[in-house]
Amino acid sequence: MNIIVRTYSGKICFRPDTSWKERDDAAYLPEFVNSVSASPALFVRICKAGRFVSSKFARRYYDSFAYGMFLYPDDLLNDGPEGFACASCLDHSTFVSYPLRDIGALAKRGLRVCRDGEEFFACPPPPESVIDSCLEFASSRCYLRTGDFLAIELGPIRSLCARDEAECQVCAYCGDNLIFDFKTVF
Repeated sequence: MNIIVRTYSGKICFRPDTSWKERDDAAYLPEFVNSVSASPALFVRICKAGRFVSSKFARRYYDSFAYGMFLYPDDLLNDGPEGFACASCLDHSTFVSYPLRDIGALAKRGLRVCRDGEEFFACPPPPESVIDSCLEFASSRCYLRTGDFLAIELGPIRSLCARDEAECQVCAYCGDNLIFDFKTVF
């Protein structure tokens, strides 16, 4: 399974499947991480393999969506382009809500992320045309396989918490439904 990411700045990168966090338990950060940033994302599951998929036909290639969040250790982000690649590979740094939802429900629900009870990020649901154009762009650069995820960052990377805070609680809501809840622990 690939996690193909379209960054908020419009680039395509990949996160390994080891970055996937399976449950909503705490994210224990390695000793070298002194602060962590985050970016919310929309995930769509690829249901049909393909390459060079036109946005006109993109809807045939995904079947469900979920919201999630990426964590990035600032200590690696500060190392330039190679640092971003390394920061994207941190184990257990990709959070995705379950269960996956029918893509038709996307138009009704936005995402709201809270950090320690205060709103950290909020956005309305993106139109399917955004997903279609991102899928077209991604498939022009890599082969899409059944079971892959295309993730679209919904906002810029923002500072989430630092070692001196010891931990922070992150909760995300799709509409009024709690979709994930985890703690970052240094």
